[in-house]
Amino acid sequence: MRLYAKRERREPVAVDLCATLEAAASAQKKGAVAVRLLIPAKPVHVSGDPLELELLFLNLIKNAVEACLLYTSPSPRDVEESR
Repeated sequence: MRLYAKRERREPVAVDLCATLEAAASAQKKGAVAVRLLIPAKPVHVSGDPLELELLFLNLIKNAVEACLLYTSPSPRDVEESR
């Protein structure tokens, strides 16, 4: 997917970071780590490439989940982003 995204040169567009983060989090497989989002109710827009931003969030979530799994705990761990 990243190769496809890198090949095409696209102009930046307005991207809602909240919706993009929600899409990336929903793509995360269910497992031992719960991903919980605390995001603003109003959209947060930036100028960028929607696909690249979603891939960025997917990678950050994956890295956070993997880091949480390095530690053993009897209760599930939460990965939380808040402002």
